[in-house]
Amino acid sequence: MLETADPLLEIISGALLLARGSFDGRRILEDAERNGGTRTEYKGVRIVNLKPFPREQGEMRDTRWLTVLDDNTAIFGTPITVMGALDRYVSSSPVDGPLAKRLQPLKPDVNCWSVLTMPGAVLARHLRAGVLDEAGVTLLRGVSNVAVGIHYGSKQRVDFVLHADSPETAMALAWSLGAQPHLFSIADTLQTHFEGVSVTQNEVRGSVRMKAKEFDPWLAAMYARLSIPESAH
Repeated sequence: MLETADPLLEIISGALLLARGSFDGRRILEDAERNGGTRTEYKGVRIVNLKPFPREQGEMRDTRWLTVLDDNTAIFGTPITVMGALDRYVSSSPVDGPLAKRLQPLKPDVNCWSVLTMPGAVLARHLRAGVLDEAGVTLLRGVSNVAVGIHYGSKQRVDFVLHADSPETAMALAWSLGAQPHLFSIADTLQTHFEGVSVTQNEVRGSVRMKAKEFDPWLAAMYARLSIPESAH
């Protein structure tokens, strides 16, 4: 969960998670060390170095860093991404401009967001076989990044922004996601109804809404439908 006004933010190769809230940082880091993490420091900030969890060992080998700043910001990610975030924190750098620009299309009431920057062809290889047909894969290859924001309330709302490589690809994506006749049945595959699908230049925007109690099961089902089974790695 990330905040657009946070100077920690920067587009860095790798994965980075920031969470804002009220934390007992000392206790969190001590518990992490008791559970197998090793203590280190970076620019005077206490870090716990964590090996991949057992469920992840088939997919990754890299260790990750965990730290908590001022009991209100938790940072978790690969060492290089955490270093980048802490460099910005220590130097009080402004918000990264390209990242802030990518987040502008998201509605201001989202509680958390995520940005995935990856060539569409690479993203397609991480999807379970059969999720997209040939037309769908062709469209996905024209996507360069995806921004997703979630608003929590009596009903959960998931907003998405897809950046395409051309207005034509964006229009085709919008057509396939909206209420128009689909170029490929992605909504049926994901058992999802997309609302308010629109196009602005190369960007496609839309939302998914559901009752709060339905959100966690939907998210788990979505991951299961999209992701390659662990045994296939």
